Amino acid sequence: MSTVLAPWDQATVAALNAHQQDITKHPYTCPRRGDIPHVYHWGDFGVLIAAADGWVCESCGYRQNWAHKP
Repeated sequence: MSTVLAPWDQATVAALNAHQQDITKHPYTCPRRGDIPHVYHWGDFGVLIAAADGWVCESCGYRQNWAHKP
């Protein structure tokens, strides 16, 4: 995937999240997850979620606006 800066349209967000859910691929994970112990909430391993304004880690609040693995 080429580098595309957020904000992303709904089709791009849906495609990025579909890629995250594909069990044959390793999901994009928060680059800070090894440094911040609270990222490991019950059942939460720091998988980034695509939103209109970029990738978001729901555990620690990390944000990144590139449409490729951080």
